[in-house]
Amino acid sequence: MSEKKHLVYIPSILKSVQEHMTPADFVSTESVRKYVQARMLRVTSNIRIEVVYDDANYTDGRKIHLNPYFAAEHTRSNFDALLMLLGNAFHETLHVIHTDLEVCHKYHIGYINGKKVLYSSGEYYLYRKLLSDVMEDCAVEFWGKREYPGTLKKSLEFADIISYNAGAGLQDMAEEGARPIEILFRAFVIFGVMDIVPEFPPEYASMKTLFEECRPLLTAARIAQKTADRCRIANDVFEIIRPVIDKCMEDGEKCPVFQPIQPSTHNHFNREMQNFASFRRARLDQYDLKLDMEKLAEAAAKDEYDRKIDRRYSDQLVMSISNLQDDGLGPFHNTIEIEYVQANLPLFATYREAYTRRVVRLTPKIKLLLKGLLSVVQREQDDTIRNLYAGNRYIQPFRADKKCCAYRKALSDEADLFLYVMVDSSGSMGVVSDYVKDALTMFYEVCKKMNVPITIVAHTANANVVTIQTLVDANMRSGENNGIEGFEPRGGTRDGVALSCAAEYLKFRKEAQKIVIAISDGEPWHTCDLDITPELLQIAKSARLRPTDAKEFFREYSNYSAADIKSVIRSREIHPIGIALAPTMELANLLNYNLRALYPESFATDIDHLAKKLAKVLEKYLYD
Repeated sequence: MSEKKHLVYIPSILKSVQEHMTPADFVSTESVRKYVQARMLRVTSNIRIEVVYDDANYTDGRKIHLNPYFAAEHTRSNFDALLMLLGNAFHETLHVIHTDLEVCHKYHIGYINGKKVLYSSGEYYLYRKLLSDVMEDCAVEFWGKREYPGTLKKSLEFADIISYNAGAGLQDMAEEGARPIEILFRAFVIFGVMDIVPEFPPEYASMKTLFEECRPLLTAARIAQKTADRCRIANDVFEIIRPVIDKCMEDGEKCPVFQPIQPSTHNHFNREMQNFASFRRARLDQYDLKLDMEKLAEAAAKDEYDRKIDRRYSDQLVMSISNLQDDGLGPFHNTIEIEYVQANLPLFATYREAYTRRVVRLTPKIKLLLKGLLSVVQREQDDTIRNLYAGNRYIQPFRADKKCCAYRKALSDEADLFLYVMVDSSGSMGVVSDYVKDALTMFYEVCKKMNVPITIVAHTANANVVTIQTLVDANMRSGENNGIEGFEPRGGTRDGVALSCAAEYLKFRKEAQKIVIAISDGEPWHTCDLDITPELLQIAKSARLRPTDAKEFFREYSNYSAADIKSVIRSREIHPIGIALAPTMELANLLNYNLRALYPESFATDIDHLAKKLAKVLEKYLYD
């Protein structure tokens, strides 16, 4: 296969991008995310965790969610923003190591080590959850600053100081009209994380008394080694401040801070089998952030340059489709409006977990498909070498063992290939939607492993509006494209408009061979009011229809008119391949008769063999 084409980076452009890059741009790049993830893997002794950019900082025991913009909001340099992001990530990683989330979850719903906790019903659990979160933060901050040396400790302290300075003090909160319970919890956080005894406003003397009573418990929570012990301490604090909580509930006031309860997941490694102490001494002392900053800045500049190119590409594509709509889509589509839904990387993140589960389930089938394609590659290489020997076509002489020292480029080169998969997402596809997702997932994973660029879109029609939704976009180079989970059948379809949009998209691809694969169940439906023009009447007459029947014909069947789609193919110079999809092969063969009149090349398949048929298309066009 031809290697993946990357942009040729011009040093002067990268230097300019690097100089004008803001801290928010810097820390939100993919290079920084991977860098932070690699550093956190050191903390967990290379036990796999994933750092995900999100709108909040938290962990569920398997993934660490970070808000990079929060790290850059209160810092002025790239280095400070990175240091704060690293501190936030380190805090969440400490939860992965030191917090047993299942014990926390059981405490939230009212149990500690199998014993029921009083006042676990109603809204009490919100306050108990908040208290347990405070106790866990106290503990992980204490153990992180005590046991981890060097930059990790400095990053944690730096992030704490920045967050403390950015937050409101107790006096400021009182002036802004904060409730007593809010000031009390804020005091708990300040003491637990910063080890600072806050100064209470004079009018909140009762809250100060409660704080002093709870202060020994907060100190005990910091050094408690077990999550169950910290939950007991949280319960003791709850009993002390319960009169204030009861007063809030009687007044109809809500808990001051509430975040959704995180999933009940075990930490997915056995702490007893990990020698964390020796790892800290051997590895973490050698870690210096400044040594990596220059290299990381260059990588972040490349990512930022890529994002600007992606943005420019997206703007051009939207403009191109808008011009297509304004200029007209042909006589059969003269009243159609196009809604183009672009690939959205933050949206893909919502599908990532479900997509990962689907990939794990389909891994054996993916390996079989990949094995078949690799056998084709091996066969082509064997044929190439055989032809080289037979024709004695080589650059360097043979060695004594009769092997060519440096034979020239393969006689049958890999094709410069691009795949554009166009999936019918009409309502009739709902029955087979899960099978379609499986097939698209397998095909996408195979193409990704073979370095074949691929774009997958779903198209649907509702009245006079045709929606083109990008599931996977080969032009989006940042992050992973897992939008296949977003495939939702609804409405009807109009293949002619979808092919026109495909042609506009293919303008931006530089590959020599562009394959368009159209998957349909052969039974799209739609309601579309078309203006009856003289051109349409002439086409109706040539199709041997009575003019009185023309409006009904165009309303129901213009989507699958051979003349319409063939005119699109001729004007756009594209060569689509149609796939008739049905639950059984018998039905698929019947539906294929409709496609034969529409596409130059078409074939039938059932739902169980769709991925294999797609792989066969790739196999056919893999080599010139």
